[in-house]
Amino acid sequence: PLKGILMNLHPNCEPLSVMFDRNGNLQSIYGIIVNQQENNKPDSYYLSVKTQFAPPETHIAIVKLLKYLKKKYIQDLEVLDEGSYWETGDKELLTQKISFINKKIDQIEEIILSTKNDLYSLSPDERISFLEKILRDRLK
Repeated sequence: PLKGILMNLHPNCEPLSVMFDRNGNLQSIYGIIVNQQENNKPDSYYLSVKTQFAPPETHIAIVKLLKYLKKKYIQDLEVLDEGSYWETGDKELLTQKISFINKKIDQIEEIILSTKNDLYSLSPDERISFLEKILRDRLK
């Protein structure tokens, strides 16, 4: 059983789960499944939350909460922040990284939509090869 809190911080952000298992490990429902498959390896305890489609302020609020939890309760908490806000506190850098990823996603969508008719005649393996090649060529 888990004890903790699940927070919905923004409609375009995954819920933030701050839950603990009976041994005091920070845990998530997904993490329990992974741990059962990996025989409870200590390095397999982790949480994640996707903030990419929410405003940067949502990401910043989560980082501030995690910094507070680290300072007060979970001294060995490690955070991997793809937006680099955890390490830098730089909102402009965070915004640039979010914008970069969103532009790339938009480009990929455009490429796939523009080639979808070409994909129908291909086998699944050929589709993958075709998409890999066209994405590699066009996303340089």
